[in-house]
Amino acid sequence: MKAVEKNVRWTKKLLNKKFENMNFEALTVLSKTINNCTFINIEFKHSSLGSKTTYKNCKFIKCTYTGMYASLGNPSNFINCIFQDCTFQGKMMFMGSIFRNSKFSGKMKNNILTNEKRCLKKLYKFEHCDLTAIEFENVSLNGNRFFKSCQLPKSSIRTFENDNDELIDFALKQIEGLDAEIKKSIAVIFDKKLRSGLNPFIIDIPFLKNFLDEAGKLEFEKIVNKFEIK
Repeated sequence: MKAVEKNVRWTKKLLNKKFENMNFEALTVLSKTINNCTFINIEFKHSSLGSKTTYKNCKFIKCTYTGMYASLGNPSNFINCIFQDCTFQGKMMFMGSIFRNSKFSGKMKNNILTNEKRCLKKLYKFEHCDLTAIEFENVSLNGNRFFKSCQLPKSSIRTFENDNDELIDFALKQIEGLDAEIKKSIAVIFDKKLRSGLNPFIIDIPFLKNFLDEAGKLEFEKIVNKFEIK
């Protein structure tokens, strides 16, 4: 049985600590430095895991991050960290977090990845990260510059060339004569205000399957055919 801790605040530096088989509810991390720590089978629920916090050389193994207001930190930095078989579920989970030279496996679910400055204390990003073993499920990418020199997921996503918004402009032109409902759905996917500059253009497969009806999927495939990165 897991130990449960509620409404805890971390304020001190953490070095070489190990946490295992615990549930944290409404944990607030205010520590500035967390180095060489290991978290195994931890559930972080409704927790904020950083405020100008830097995690370095930390391992998160079989951890879950959930809750409407859950956050990995806004802002926080994760450097040389490993997230192994972890689940990240929550719209604002990644807002304000920066990941460098880190490795991920598991699932990102129902996340909104946005670079809107009004929402962030610091623009979040992934730099030189290995995301090949993580799955995207209903992940919305609103903005650009998300992934710099990263290895993207091997499954669960499709990628498309979008140099100078060529794909977006082509798509918006192609849908002009379509049925109103189909046009509306596809226009959401290629919303230029939200996705201008996103290159490669990334769509997760579960979202695509659930969002478009069969007619919409056919029109979508016609649009993206020559842009898809195989």
